[in-house]
Amino acid sequence: SKHFQSLVVSPEIYSRRSLLRCTENFLYVLVLSNRGYCLYILHRKAFVHISSLSDIPYCESFVAVGSRIYMFGGVVGVSSNAFSIDCRSHTVKPLPHMPICLAHTVAGFMDEKIYVFGQCSMKSMVMVVFNTKTHMWEPGLIKPDISPETWEFGSMVVMADKIYIRSNPSSFIYAPKESKWETDEMLNSKNWDNDSCVVDDVLYYYDSYEDRLRAYD
Repeated sequence: SKHFQSLVVSPEIYSRRSLLRCTENFLYVLVLSNRGYCLYILHRKAFVHISSLSDIPYCESFVAVGSRIYMFGGVVGVSSNAFSIDCRSHTVKPLPHMPICLAHTVAGFMDEKIYVFGQCSMKSMVMVVFNTKTHMWEPGLIKPDISPETWEFGSMVVMADKIYIRSNPSSFIYAPKESKWETDEMLNSKNWDNDSCVVDDVLYYYDSYEDRLRAYD
């Protein structure tokens, strides 16, 4: 019936499933091919191409929040592009442009906000904040007290209510609640990069120099 069809595709059923903890987790993979950038999803034991997302805009940083994947940045040079993918309907929606153009962006999610860090046209580092509830950018820019010596293809993770940012050869931390920047000598002693993830507030990463898996608590 039309009523049942409308119920299945309505946002309410996804909200109720989330409250009942009946949501499903899927791995999305962005693949570069001769046709450009294609998005695949892992279904059981096979990768399935999402044909409706064949022409997604290329972005540098991605953040998964609920049933959406947020994308920021551009292909070459600085960009203010921002998009989101609705994983329920596999459609792309443009978001308000970032308040400043950034290059080599990294992003992380914490407390209903997405923090996007990158290099602006003046070669300085800036962080902007996107509110996932209002779908608007927070006013103002966050400039780090500690500037990395170099910045290209850095990485960012969120753990223990803080944002950890890596840029060779150093790491630095931002605590949003205190609006405070910090350093961590233990993190600086190792070279963690994009091949890292956080599980239960522990950072796991592959140390390519010593060919081993490391964990930072």
